[in-house]
Order: sequence, then structure tokens, then C-alpha cells
Amino acid sequence: MAIMIIPLAIIVHSVLSWIFGMTLRPGWHSTIFGPYFVLAAIYSGTGVLIIAMWIFRKRYKLEAFILDKHFHYLGYIMLVLAAGYGYFTFSEYLTDWYGSEKWISQLIHKFFDWDQYGALFLFTNVGGIVLPIIVVAVPQLRKPGILAIASAIMVLAMWVKRYLIVVPTLETPLLPIEDIRPEYIKYSITWVEWSLTFGGVASFLLFFTIAAKFMTLIPVSEVTDKEDEKINQIEHGKEYTIPAHE
Repeated sequence: MAIMIIPLAIIVHSVLSWIFGMTLRPGWHSTIFGPYFVLAAIYSGTGVLIIAMWIFRKRYKLEAFILDKHFHYLGYIMLVLAAGYGYFTFSEYLTDWYGSEKWISQLIHKFFDWDQYGALFLFTNVGGIVLPIIVVAVPQLRKPGILAIASAIMVLAMWVKRYLIVVPTLETPLLPIEDIRPEYIKYSITWVEWSLTFGGVASFLLFFTIAAKFMTLIPVSEVTDKEDEKINQIEHGKEYTIPAHE
């Protein structure tokens, strides 16, 4: 499934990014949107995987099988992806800012205006890029629980980033409009849209939980190796203990 899902992820997110990138709207017309979206999908997927590992480890007492080193390895992957994603983000806004086109300048101003999208923009960059890098880079913070919290914040920040990709651009039209009432130029989320969003998240959690009931979480070989080690120690009259490095 992993071999199948990698090219599928690249194809799906590339097509999605081209739908944005091939328009002339400010903030969307960019040549880096393809790799930017693919990297963002893999990055947020790594965070979801860390969260799922931590939940299953706690829920089913799998500390002997899902080890701290597994979280460390995924943390290293997340660190590399965070650095790459941060580089793409910096490149996107640096080139747009330096170009100084009227429409793009208006869009960037909204990202740095605290009364508009400044707080969300700061959260996406600090929580989605800086925080995971710090947590993984500092050995004292590189613990399963802290990694899971940082991953949850990162996934939320990546969701807010999608919001910032869509809404501010649609609020910055290329052509001036005659009717400039707030409800025409300022978007606000309705309860129907919140319901659809939470329904989508709930559906994912439901299908993920159902799949976990029928798919093997821990390879049988791992369980067999542990059982064989336990039996050998019992046969030799030794008390079975989990090795210190685990």
C-alpha cells in the first residue's frame, strides 16, 4: 500500500496545486505550487502518523513494540520535511514581496496585518514550521508525548494554511468591485461549513478506527520475536524483562 500511495499522493496533490497555480489570481499563480503541495501533504501525513502511533501505544499498552526510537525516526523525517516546507514558504512570500505587484502586495499586507490575518499567518509559521523543528532538534524535548503534541499543533497549522491559501486570495479580486459592503469583501465561516469540516474529520477518524480493527497494527514477526525471547528466558530460569534500550 505504501508503494501505491506514494505516486498517488504525488499525482493527486500535483493536480490540485496546478488548479490553483494555472490561474492569474494573486497568491496562486506560482510555479512552486506543485512540489509545495506534495511536500505539505507528506509533512502533515507524518504528523498524523505520529499522533496515531502515540494514541495506539497508550490505548493498547504497546510500549514494548512501539518504542521511543520509532518516534525519534519519524521525528527526524518531520524535521527534514519542516525545513523543506519552511524553505518553500519563505521562497513563495519573498519572491511575491520583491515583485511588488499591486494585487500581490495587497494580499501580503493582509498576512502581516494583525487586524486581518496576521495572527493566523503567525500561527501557521510558528506552529507549523518552527515548533516541530525545535522539538525534534532539542534532545530533551524529543519524547513521544511532546512529539505528539507538536505534531497535533503542526497538523492544525497546516489546516489553517489551507484556509489562508484560499480565502484571502478570493477577498483580493483582480478587478475592483462597485459594491464594497463588508459581507462582499470579508468572508466569515457559516455553521454549515463548520459542520461539513467536522463531519469530514469525523469520517476520517471513523474509517481509520474501523480499518485498525481489521488490519494488523504490529507485524506478527515482532510479536513472535518477543514471545521467543520470553520463552527462552523462562526455560533458562531467568525472569523476563524488557531490555533497557527498549
